[in-house]
Amino acid sequence: MLRATALCLCALAVAHNAATAQSAPPGIPLFPDCDKPDLLAHGRPMMMLVGPHLGMGISIAKDTFHAGEPIRLNVWADNQADTPAGVDTCWDLDLFKSRGFEILDRDGNRILSREGARACNADPGVARLWVCHRSFPIPIPAHSCVTDDDYDFSINLADHYDLPPGEYTLRLRPKWREMQHVCESEESGPFHRQPGDLTFTVTP
Repeated sequence: MLRATALCLCALAVAHNAATAQSAPPGIPLFPDCDKPDLLAHGRPMMMLVGPHLGMGISIAKDTFHAGEPIRLNVWADNQADTPAGVDTCWDLDLFKSRGFEILDRDGNRILSREGARACNADPGVARLWVCHRSFPIPIPAHSCVTDDDYDFSINLADHYDLPPGEYTLRLRPKWREMQHVCESEESGPFHRQPGDLTFTVTP
């Protein structure tokens, strides 16, 4: 989706090295465009299709962090089309970093970001609006996968979430564009880790 506006305001209807990178669970193959050593240095991603030819996903480069240490999560975008395409910094990357995944504690309880918790506690309807102040397309060549440690393709979870020592699960949210799922977890019933989950531990 290509948009270039100074302000986006919409109601949503809509490896370190290979030794430290997480292994994909059995039966979860990599998207072929993403199976590159330089990309896998950011961790082995869990991906999903978010459009006819666009895949997006997340990775973390290691599975153990000390309390207070940056916890870098990388966002991936894979253009599977035969022609170049773009991901928008607002509607795709920033929105995905905010709502494209959820963090669960060891009991399966969803951990909202500090900003999300304030918005949902005050009025769940507030979180239905998406606002950002920078919007431009980042081109991705045909059949190419992209991730990086820069602002657009990564986020330090410790800057946005309260994550005391414990075990955590990262899970993609297939319905991340749907406003009724902004404040609620997509987990239902007893908590069970799924093949597409990533896990990490914060130690004291």
